[in-house]
Amino acid sequence: MFESAAFRSLSSKAMWALLRFIQKCTWEKIKIRGGKTRTIYQKEGLSFSYAEAKEFGISTAQFHRILKLLVELGFLDPEHRGGAYGRDYSRYALSDRWRNYGQPDFEFKTLERVLRPGHDVQSRMAK
Repeated sequence: MFESAAFRSLSSKAMWALLRFIQKCTWEKIKIRGGKTRTIYQKEGLSFSYAEAKEFGISTAQFHRILKLLVELGFLDPEHRGGAYGRDYSRYALSDRWRNYGQPDFEFKTLERVLRPGHDVQSRMAK
């Protein structure tokens, strides 16, 4: 991952945020046939709040750009988009899409809007 074109295009704070997401992954032991156990790397359900990013010196606007970039480059996939009004938080999963970054078969994704259409600043200013 660290030698990929996608990783080299990240800023230092974006690299730090990606490493923080990786750090939040957990290991889980599951039982398989024959009484043996297997250790699985859990890459889903990762959260990294704006408040946590602020504690590390990353502004809200900068953290939003970092999350958007990590999704667009293929390092993260959004599982659930939370919203401030519902006191819900966003959850992400680590992705391997970055392996195909810059190739024709790269699957592009982007963060969806959190606010309903018409309830954001740009829509209100247009009215």
